[in-house]
Amino acid sequence: MLQVYAKCIPKTVKVCTADGQFIIVISKNLTRPALNLSSLYVKDGQEAECRPKLTTGQLVAFCFPIISCGSSGNYRSWYVDSDSPIQHVLQDPVFLEVRVLDRTDPMIVLSLCDCWATPVPAPNHEVQWSLLVDGCPYEGDDYQTLLHPLDVFSGLTFPTHHKRFEVKTFCFLGWRV
Repeated sequence: MLQVYAKCIPKTVKVCTADGQFIIVISKNLTRPALNLSSLYVKDGQEAECRPKLTTGQLVAFCFPIISCGSSGNYRSWYVDSDSPIQHVLQDPVFLEVRVLDRTDPMIVLSLCDCWATPVPAPNHEVQWSLLVDGCPYEGDDYQTLLHPLDVFSGLTFPTHHKRFEVKTFCFLGWRV
């Protein structure tokens, strides 16, 4: 049985457990005026596992797997060729994954040195924009690539076979396809 004592709970508690659960407890007194606890939700979390696990007059508590409910959950669906052309608003995030296919050796570790974008589907095209250089976000970009680290709690069978990162939507100026 879970017992909660509101006077003992700080305004916000965030915990990631060893089994890959993310726990967030939010007090209604976090802000002035007090929060309407029924208005709180986890971003991108429509599944039942993303809904509050406990709601009292004083607090709301969420508990969900770290790979769901807006935390790397954007890697659950993939574009296919028939989705082209894909259109985004400038600076919207685009989530990218590079992975090793058809290998089950847990000793394999994917290393990315350089990643870049081109205005056409030709990796050797003369017009390129660097996303990663020597495995790090390109420092010449005002909106640097964000690396999303993976570990044993990612839900992937072989997390070392995957690299995930996020870029902001951009366009090649003066270039038309």
